[in-house]
Amino acid sequence: MANPSMSKHIQVESHMSLSGSNADNRILVKPSEQGAAIANLYNFVASKTGGSAISAPNVNEKAKSALMKLADALVATKGKSLIVCGTNNTAEQSLVFGINQLLGNIGTTVNFTNGSYQRQGNEADLLQLTKDMSAGSVDAVLFWNANPCYDFPMAKEFAEGLAKVKLKVSLNAILDETTAQCTHAAPEHHNLESWGDVEPKRGMYSLIQPTITPIFNTRQGGQSLLVWSDSANFNKSAEQPFYEYLKSTWQSTIMPKTSSTNFQEFWDKSLHDGILEVNSTAVNAPSYKLNPADLVNNITKPSSSPLEISFIKNLGVGAVNMLIIHGYKKWLIQ
Repeated sequence: MANPSMSKHIQVESHMSLSGSNADNRILVKPSEQGAAIANLYNFVASKTGGSAISAPNVNEKAKSALMKLADALVATKGKSLIVCGTNNTAEQSLVFGINQLLGNIGTTVNFTNGSYQRQGNEADLLQLTKDMSAGSVDAVLFWNANPCYDFPMAKEFAEGLAKVKLKVSLNAILDETTAQCTHAAPEHHNLESWGDVEPKRGMYSLIQPTITPIFNTRQGGQSLLVWSDSANFNKSAEQPFYEYLKSTWQSTIMPKTSSTNFQEFWDKSLHDGILEVNSTAVNAPSYKLNPADLVNNITKPSSSPLEISFIKNLGVGAVNMLIIHGYKKWLIQ
C-alpha cells in the first residue's frame, strides 16, 4: 500500500448526521451539552499543552471519558489535526479556535490563504433589511435565487415590509412567494440552461455549462444585470452575449493567474477539467487574542430537563435545493 496511514474522524453530536454515521468514533452529547463538550475538550487539551484551564460546565460521564481520549489523540498529532464546529454560538466558535491554537493547527491545517467563500449569508443584515423596509426607507430591492417570503423565519414581517417598497425585481426562476410580491419578474434560466462560473474557495474556479437550450422565455440572470447596468464590456449584439462576456472575463482576469499563453487552449482545458486551481497570495493568520475564561459565560449551559429536542435542517430545504430536488413542490418536503 502506497499510503498506509489514514486520517481519523471523530464526531461529537446530539443527533445522527451523515458525517456522524461515517465517523470512526461518535461521541453523543445532549443538545444543551454541546458548549460544555467544547469547553471540556479545551481544558483536556490545555492540560497537556501548557494552556490555562477554564471553568467548564459538566458533561455526562461517558462523553467526558471519550473527550479525554480524544484530547490524548489530538495532542499526539499536534499540527496535523483540525477541530471544526457547527454552532452559531460565537463563544463556542472562539473556544474551538482556541483548541486549534493549543494544538498548533493555525497556519497548518487551519489555512487562511484558501478560505471558503460558501455560506456568506448574513441573517443580521436580512433582519435589518426587514426593519428598514417596514420603516419605508428602502426604495428598491432585487432578489436572485432567494425566497425570504417563504424560508426566512420572519417571513410574515418581511412580506409586510416588502409591500412598502416601490421597486421590487425578482430574478428567481419560478413564481415563488417572493416573486409574487414583486413589481417586476425577470426569470433567469434554469441551472441546466445556464453558463456561469463559481469560486467556492479562494483560488478554485469552476465553470457552469448548459446541457440543454432554454425552454421558456427566460434570460441569464447575469445577462439581465449587465443589460440594466449598460456595461461597456458587454456585447448585447453577440449571439450568446453572456457566454462571450464569461469568456472575456476569464481571458482578462483568470488566465493571467496561470502560466497559459493561448486562451483557446486554456478555455478548452478549463471546460474539460471542470475545475481550475491557481496559486493564491498567501494570507497570514489574523492577530487574535483569545481569553477563554471570558467566553465561558456565553456558551450553552447543560439543562437539567430530562427531555431535550434537537432541530436539524434537511439538506433539501432552501430556495435553490428545493428547486433542484423537489421542483419547488412544498408537499414533497413535508
